[in-house]
Amino acid sequence: MRSMIRRLKGLFVVLIVLLVILSWLLVLPGTQPSVTAANESGGYTLLFCRQEDCRQPLLAAINASTDIKCAFYDLTDPATVALLKEKDADVLVYAANYDGYGTPVNATRGGLMHDKVCVLDNRTVVTGSTNPTVNCYEKNDNNLLIIDGAALAQDYLADFQGIKEGIQRATPYPLIDHTAGNATFRIETYFCPADNCESRLLDALSGANSTIDFMTFSFTSDPIGKELVNLSAHGIAVRGVFERREESHYSEYVRLKDAGLDVRLDGNSATMHHKAFIIDNSIVAFGSYNPTASGNTRNDENMLIIHDPGIAQAFEQEFRRVYADASP
Repeated sequence: MRSMIRRLKGLFVVLIVLLVILSWLLVLPGTQPSVTAANESGGYTLLFCRQEDCRQPLLAAINASTDIKCAFYDLTDPATVALLKEKDADVLVYAANYDGYGTPVNATRGGLMHDKVCVLDNRTVVTGSTNPTVNCYEKNDNNLLIIDGAALAQDYLADFQGIKEGIQRATPYPLIDHTAGNATFRIETYFCPADNCESRLLDALSGANSTIDFMTFSFTSDPIGKELVNLSAHGIAVRGVFERREESHYSEYVRLKDAGLDVRLDGNSATMHHKAFIIDNSIVAFGSYNPTASGNTRNDENMLIIHDPGIAQAFEQEFRRVYADASP
């Protein structure tokens, strides 16, 4: 009897250990528990600044709203500031760039509050790489997405409140099936550092079948650089454009170039400010997140991975323009 009890105790201990290991594996970077996608619908406007007017569509969206919550790394454009004041918007601005309007805040983990987002009337999200500054609107290469969607808005509201309170908040709807017109596409929503954007981007890149094109302001992530070299060695056509002023011994530019990848330094005399990866002309990852260690672990950032050929091909068209102006 005592022998049987000892065996049962031993089996019980083994079972507990296995359960602990299983729970640990489920939260490892790069893994994601099964999540049921939320469903929503709404139109969107996708703009590429310097080539298109980003200021007026954003001002029009703000002016048409009554409940306005925004988090900006930088906010200096006079027209945008004036309208936000007029609308009594709730605005958070990274403390180091605070210029007298809004509430100065810092990142929850000591890095940059690097977001460029607004939530309008709890239903519309503004995101992308565009800070509301004259340079970002008029001189820098940027992207701006204005999209209607109740679930997506709840995701960004949760993150906004987390930044405001200095805490990490869970994303209500990490996966969304979004319908715009006759098309339905999947949106993955991530907020760094809580969601490990580097790992999520690596997951997306590793699924590439034929092509990866990217435009990055700052790119110092060794894991992402190594993965692009590995994918290229296995037949994936990889092309990329780096912001010229960010090229340094920390940058992945030299690693990729030495490995024979088709990478270039941008030709914009101002700033190439995109942070976008286009996969197989059908998936695009973009937002405020630069592939850097700080972008992944210290800054407040956001990143969308959208599975839609229409949106991906719009980014691809912008990539080809930026790539044509760049030089090896």
